[in-house]
Amino acid sequence: MSPARSRSSEGLLARLARRCVRHRWIVIGAWLALLVIVNTIAGAVGPDYRTDFSLPDSESKQVQVALEAANPDRAGFTAQIVARSERGFDDPEVRSTLEKIYDYTAAKGDITVTSPYNSPKQISKDGTVAFAQLDIRDSRTFPELQDVGNEIIDYGNGLPKIEGLEVQYGGDLFAEFAMPESEIFGLLAAVVILILAFGSVLAMGLPIGTALFGLGVASALVSLGSNIMAMPDFTTAMVAMIGIGVGIDYALFIVTRHREHLHAGMSVEDSVVIVLDTSGRAVLFAGITVIISLMGLFLIGLNFVQGVAAAASVGVLFVMTASLTLLPALLGWVGTRIDKTTWAALGSIGLTVLAALVGIATGQGPVFVGGLALAVVVFVASFFVKSMRRLVPH
Repeated sequence: MSPARSRSSEGLLARLARRCVRHRWIVIGAWLALLVIVNTIAGAVGPDYRTDFSLPDSESKQVQVALEAANPDRAGFTAQIVARSERGFDDPEVRSTLEKIYDYTAAKGDITVTSPYNSPKQISKDGTVAFAQLDIRDSRTFPELQDVGNEIIDYGNGLPKIEGLEVQYGGDLFAEFAMPESEIFGLLAAVVILILAFGSVLAMGLPIGTALFGLGVASALVSLGSNIMAMPDFTTAMVAMIGIGVGIDYALFIVTRHREHLHAGMSVEDSVVIVLDTSGRAVLFAGITVIISLMGLFLIGLNFVQGVAAAASVGVLFVMTASLTLLPALLGWVGTRIDKTTWAALGSIGLTVLAALVGIATGQGPVFVGGLALAVVVFVASFFVKSMRRLVPH
């Protein structure tokens, strides 16, 4: 069979791979342009993340309606302001300070404050601990509740200090929730594991870089989408965790098979074409399956869950698309250098990972920035110091 006829009978993914390899700079440039344009628009528009906990027509909804009808002041959230006073609570200074906090809280609206001065059972028997019960109507979003809680805490902390008086805040109004840095730890772990497995910085960087490209576009689109449908604050972190996971997995599948073909003596272009026509089909099928599974969350009927499902689906769609278009172009650009790693490249990656770990552990962002700057210096210096360009034994 002639090469022309053979290529004319290629499948869709094979033809896509061949075009991506041959026109790799157009593909890479298109992804870069898309990344910049979408993020610029998203930055100009801004996100509008919000959590809508409105329930569908269910027994829980019916109970909530009944509670609001019977006692609307106690049908929402609860919180407490707990005080410990060595001087007791009849002390004029102690009482004045606490009542100022209670009055300020009640003035926030939709908050019923039951003071221990009006309910003696809220004072301990020894008279050193007391709490005020706060009942907050379900009329605010979670971020709005956090803002009100922070304002109350700031007001209390701004009052003159009373010796022997300690005030603490607890409950839904003062709850603090922050997503852990799990996606960053996962990314750093992937860098270390892939370098050990492949023995090559380029082979490691291709799956991670492809996933980050797709995730960068998806995150910007999710930010824009938050203005259209309800999405909670943690949506971006959720998209990042899912996107990094599936994105690295899909790209890793393709890169591993490509390296096997190169080791067998196949040309770069033919290897990429065959890989995308085989492993690419598995990536496409897996990605579509994940998207369908995520969209199944729409059946729950909660708006904020539907927002997370839509956002995660967008993340999977774009990291999958990046694996099927951008990755073949990058493989064509890297060529046969995929298994080669210089000491400078390895040192730069090591410095970046170490700085990121120390920065996260200590909560000091400048540590990571400093480590990243040092890594760039090491890499640039390798162009002038020949010994730093020596290859690391595979």
